[in-house]
Amino acid sequence: MKNISIFTGEISESSGGIQNMAYNIYNKLKEDYNIKCFSEIENKNLKDDCIFYASSKENFISRKYTLLKKSLRFRNDLNISLTPSTAVIPYLLKKKNRTPYIVFIHGNQVYSDKKNLKYFVKRILLKNASLIISNSSYTKEKCKQNYGDNLNISIINPPINYKEIQYDTEINKNKKILFTVSRLEQRKGIHKVIESLPKILKKYPNLKYKIAGKGNYKNTLVRLTKELNLENAVEFLGFITEEEKDYYLKEMDLFVMPSYEVEDENSVEGFGIVYLEANMYGKFVIGGNSGGVTDAIIPGKTGFLVDGKNPNAIADRVIYFFDSYNNKYQYEKNCIKWAKEHDISIYIRKLNNYINDIL
Repeated sequence: MKNISIFTGEISESSGGIQNMAYNIYNKLKEDYNIKCFSEIENKNLKDDCIFYASSKENFISRKYTLLKKSLRFRNDLNISLTPSTAVIPYLLKKKNRTPYIVFIHGNQVYSDKKNLKYFVKRILLKNASLIISNSSYTKEKCKQNYGDNLNISIINPPINYKEIQYDTEINKNKKILFTVSRLEQRKGIHKVIESLPKILKKYPNLKYKIAGKGNYKNTLVRLTKELNLENAVEFLGFITEEEKDYYLKEMDLFVMPSYEVEDENSVEGFGIVYLEANMYGKFVIGGNSGGVTDAIIPGKTGFLVDGKNPNAIADRVIYFFDSYNNKYQYEKNCIKWAKEHDISIYIRKLNNYINDIL
């Protein structure tokens, strides 16, 4: 059985993002390989003999040094770094032992100031990787533009843990509901949804927009809601648990997150797993025609792509959905099928094919 080490900034069973992806990949690859995982941030709730942590008291450099020393105790056939920033150790191990390594790259990670030392370091780390796995077509193209057209990049869209959704009881409601769950930041386009509501409410006055999540943009969103006198139409739910998220995804009619690129902040949606999670519930979605979102949505079948900066475009699509997609069976089957195609088991199968090519 081949030996593989995974390097990540963080690993978590419950949190979203890369840390949860690290946990899923670690657990799935254990079925076929001898796996070790090295995490720069300690998770005291996750104890495993094959997971090694740096100390939370260490700084950036000392964490990497600690993990390097721990990783040198093992001889691997392949190393996997789940971000470019954690590829330093795999790069050093390649120089020492000629061990090949794979690097994963996600949306915002393709940006770097070319005058910054980090850019040159990242370029070296990517150039020496046997394979770079990109989360979307957009990320792949941006990576080639910024770091070199000769990089070996393949695309595997991020996975979800697909499950059959059980509707135990019918949710009683007399309002149409829009729903967003995400970190509250500018690029998510939530403020543009709020700006679109006056036009939508003229056609559907009982509509409600529920927003879940926390972030530094919340005060701006609350202030905008008050300025537009939309307090009765917009509800801020704050942080929600997985159980609450399950309820709201069942309750909603339409998921909306019209993300767009905030160029002066180099902030863009690299893919958008949350669209697939909504599809898993048989629900249609509206996303921004920007970044990697175009890989996550099949226009007209699982959702709509809109200009996330244009409130009128958002309003028109919401109204069109309620006018034309009033029979959920028109789209429910397509949404569920699309979500199922992104299950973690399929993701691991694709990853295994690339691993076998290298080994």
